[in-house]
Order: sequence, then C-alpha cells, then structure tokens
Amino acid sequence: MQHQRSMEQDYRFLMPGIHSVPVNQRGEVATSIPYRLEEGVTQGSIRQELERQPHMRALARALDPERKVYLLHSSSQELLDLAAQYIGTFHRLDERADWYGDDVEDEAVTEEDEADADDLLPMETPEFRFDFSRELPYLEQFEVSQFYGGNTFSGAGGFGFMPQERGRRTPWWMRNCAAPLAVRWNSAYGIQALQSLQEQRALLIFLWCDGTAWQGEELDVFASDNDDSFSGNRVDDFAFELETDVLRLDVPQAESPYKRQVLCQIARQRGTRIAGGKVAGQVVQMVEARRGNVENSTLSKAVANAILRHKGGGALTLRDFAYLNGLRQANAPEKNTAQQTLVGQEAVKRQLQQIVDNLAFQKRRQELGLKGDSIHCTFAFLGAPGTGKTTWALRLAEEMKQKGLLENTDSICISAAELKAMYVGHTTGRVKALFDQYSVIILDEAYSLTEEGDTDCFTREALAQLCVELEKHASDRLVIFAGYGGSGDPRSDRMLRFLQCNPGISSRVAFKIRFEDFQPRELAEVFTSMMESGGYQVPEGSLGAVEAFFRRLKTGREDFGNCREARNLADRVKVQMSARLSSEKRLTPQQASQVLPEDITAAAEEILGEERMLRRAAPAIGF
Repeated sequence: MQHQRSMEQDYRFLMPGIHSVPVNQRGEVATSIPYRLEEGVTQGSIRQELERQPHMRALARALDPERKVYLLHSSSQELLDLAAQYIGTFHRLDERADWYGDDVEDEAVTEEDEADADDLLPMETPEFRFDFSRELPYLEQFEVSQFYGGNTFSGAGGFGFMPQERGRRTPWWMRNCAAPLAVRWNSAYGIQALQSLQEQRALLIFLWCDGTAWQGEELDVFASDNDDSFSGNRVDDFAFELETDVLRLDVPQAESPYKRQVLCQIARQRGTRIAGGKVAGQVVQMVEARRGNVENSTLSKAVANAILRHKGGGALTLRDFAYLNGLRQANAPEKNTAQQTLVGQEAVKRQLQQIVDNLAFQKRRQELGLKGDSIHCTFAFLGAPGTGKTTWALRLAEEMKQKGLLENTDSICISAAELKAMYVGHTTGRVKALFDQYSVIILDEAYSLTEEGDTDCFTREALAQLCVELEKHASDRLVIFAGYGGSGDPRSDRMLRFLQCNPGISSRVAFKIRFEDFQPRELAEVFTSMMESGGYQVPEGSLGAVEAFFRRLKTGREDFGNCREARNLADRVKVQMSARLSSEKRLTPQQASQVLPEDITAAAEEILGEERMLRRAAPAIGF
C-alpha cells in the first residue's frame, strides 16, 4: 500500500526531452518538444499534477482551452521548457483543436522552395518527416524575427523580409502555419514579428528566462539603462505588446518536498531506490552545494553517477553520492590554472588543435550543403603519471564545446574499473547508461578493465558493450581512454597492453596521443605558476634552484610524478612558510604572501631526505 501511494505521487512530466532532427539536405534542423499523449494523460490530470507543485500552481490556474498566448517568466530554462510541454499537451488534448492534423497544406511554400525541390527532403519522407501532431515546434527568438522582420529593431519601420517575398526559403516550422509555437524570447529585437505570429498561430508560448543569452543579443549593447526606447527588453513591456499577463514561475528550492519526490522517482525509474526521505533530502542538498542547482536533469545525472559507483544490491545511500564532495562547485570561480596546465606538451597541444580544427571544418562543409566526413572522436591518452592527461582531456572537451562540436557538454571522469557491475548482465546497462547520459566520457586508468585478466565475464561484458557504444556514438561523443603508457615496451606499458588485448577497442580508438615527461625547467615553471595562482610571491632568481631540485629528484626514478612532484614541492614550501611565521603576532599581508629562498631550500631538502630514506641512494643537493 505504501509503495502504491508513492507511485501515485510520481510526476509524468519531469524533463521535456527536447528533440532535434534534420529536415532537409541544407542542414536545417527542427527542434521540438514532444506532446505527452500516452494513456492516462488528460487535461484534468495535467491540472492535478500542476496543483501538486507549489511552483506550478499559477500555471494550473492559467490553463484555458480558449487562451491563445502564454508568456512564462523564470530564472530556470528547464522549468520553462517543462511548462511549455504541460501547456502544449493540454491544448493538444482539446477536442476542438484542429491545428495538428496529419494532412497539412504547405501554405507558406515559396517559389524558391519549389525551385529547390531537388535539394529538399520531402516532409513525408519517414526518417525526416516532422509530425506537427506529436511535436511542439521550439524556436529561438532570432529564427522568428529574422523570418518576419529581417534585421530590424523594434520601431525601425517595415517588416523587412516577408514569408511570401520572392527568393525566400520557407523554414520548416512554417510548413504548418496554424500549428502552435514555443519560442525563447528575451529582448526587444524583432518584436514586430508578433503581429504576424498572433494572426496566424492557434497557440503561442513565449519563454522568457532571466540571464539567458541568445544569438544576436549583442545588438542590445547600444541601449543604456536609462534608454526608454529599449524598454522592450523587460518582460512586463513585452507582455504589454502581447496584450497578456506574465506567468512567473519560481524555481523550487532544494529543501522542497517536490525535489525529494523527483529524486526518489528518478531512482525508481532507473531500477533502484533512495534509502529513505531523510537521505533523499540530504542528497538534494549535496547536489545543490556541488553543482549549483537542483534542476531535474541535474538530479538525474547525480543518480546516474551514483548507480555507476554503487556496489552490491539495496538502496542508494549517502555513501553512493559521496563522489559529489570531490567535484568542483559548478558556480565557483575557476582558479587561474592556465599556465600550470599549458606549460610543456606543445606537441600534444598542436595535435589536439589540428583535430579540433578539422572537426570544425567538417561542420562548416555541412553548413554549406557539402558532405562532411565523420571523424571518430575516440582518443587514447598515454603517458607517465602527472603529465596532464586528464587536464588536457577536459581542455579538449571545452574547446569542442566552444566550437559547437558536441551534442551537449555533460561530462564524467571515472576509473574504467567502475564500469563493471557486481552481477552478471548489469555491466551492459551500466556502460549504456554512461553513453546515454554524457557526451564527454573520460575513462581513467583504462587498463584497470583488463589487468585482473580479460577472461572474466564482467570484463568481457564491459568490453563488448564499449565496442557497441563506440560504434554507435562514433562522432557524437568524445571518449578518452587515459592511463600510464606510451613507452612501447609491453613489459612496462600498461596502456599498450590494454589496447593489444582487445582489437575491437584498439581499432575504434582513432587518435593515440603520447604525453611526454616534463623537463626540470618546465616543472620549475609549473611550481612557480602554482604558487602565484594561490597568491604567493616566489622570489626572483629561484627558478634555477627549483630546476636543480627537480633534476636531482628525477634522476633514476621510474615512478616520477611530473606535475604532481611540482604540487608536492608547493605544498611543502607552504608548510615551511607557516612554521616560520607561526610566532608572528602581527602578521602582514606581505609577510603571508612572500616566499623566502630558505622556504624553498628547506622544503627541497626535506623531500630529498625522504627519498634517500626510501631508496638509500639519492645524491645530496645544495642551494
């Protein structure tokens, strides 16, 4: 009975699941939100579900089959998208609605479209058809304003390019001029398009998100804060133009019962559960603290990560979410680590930049209507400890993100051994979930999959599913296998052994990037940048002494940690500083920031002394 009551509290609308599909050979992509038309979803059930959410009750009261325009305002784009799905489905279920019929006349098809008939993929082609009866078109503001109004500002006069103007191609969303539209809109630009939209469309849903940038936003930089001519930037003035009211949706807080219910529901949908309501509340708080928000998609990723790390059966506990404590806060400012990570590895930098440039070039070819070559974005990063493999993997993902080369920017970095589940058959689902949830996947210590022997069923299962996913997502996922190796000697090269043990994996790794050891001079620069990024002042002329330290430390060591050794020295220098200044009663900012040569000397001698103790044969060093 308790389980039944719990299931009755589930929400059918959790994440809108925005779709994007190509609709012609010119590279035009249709983006839409699916209507929820499954059994049990009615106008009444939608109202009831909205009423159970305090932050959505205003929308529940505003739903009206006769209403033609909704203007939603929130600081969460996810919440706005979800509200659009509620609204669109509610009106789609209205028996009087006739805008979604299967037989749609192409009223807006222009002569240019007819001339380009060979270039267009027919709308009725199954794999490219856009079904207005099942999908709500989802547009950006610039798509609407450019089609109706060209590049004019509000009040500039004239509509610019009209749909029926000769030489203009018809966009996909005008193939049914009566169908509803959901539009992200948050500025005065193109506001003259509203009149045409309101005359034609049965339903308009405008989504105004605070702080959301859009293509063309830079046009508003000419307006000052006191310039009333640009008051259309404000949502209330926009509502005035629409002759409607603003539905403001507050973002639910982490401590709200709604967020705990969502977390528990997501866990159930993934075949597990959360160990109690108290645990659920604590998990939501942890997610907010480390990721900066508790949107439903964020909670879904948190559960997916916890399942990947979960050992054994039973419910998910706080221990399964402990990995969150190791994440950098999503809203925390980035530390100045550019110099640290960019010191050395020039060959790696050049090679990765060439690959990214090629990917961007292929995208540009497709935008020009040419065939773009599919590039497999699967890498093996090989190198000694501390050579920056994980750091460069994240930098590669960021570079691809900036150039729009990834489906999304969700990333995860885990040990490859974590792919193996406890029970036979579960590993396949774990690997599949990884590729379903993330566009950037970094599998650290990749050889850990096979080092215990590649004959156990868990390893075979993981490798087999990896081959399937790498083939399926060859060009829309960035996958990096990282680990120690690259020497070419199978006796000591763990990554080489991993790639050789499974030809299926090796053949799917398109790029094998070798990370060289850092030279003493480079490590001295890394040490200096680490200290300076922390607000410490390294004395001039100390670079040579630090370089000499790393040269001595590296001699004869096969387990040398490269940048990790630089970090260790930085930590020891700070310990020496604190010991030296501990008796100061009136500590000044200058004293707390200035590193002295003796701090570096004492730290270096301490580290080398420990090495002599461990190895019984390390040369002395003098400064």
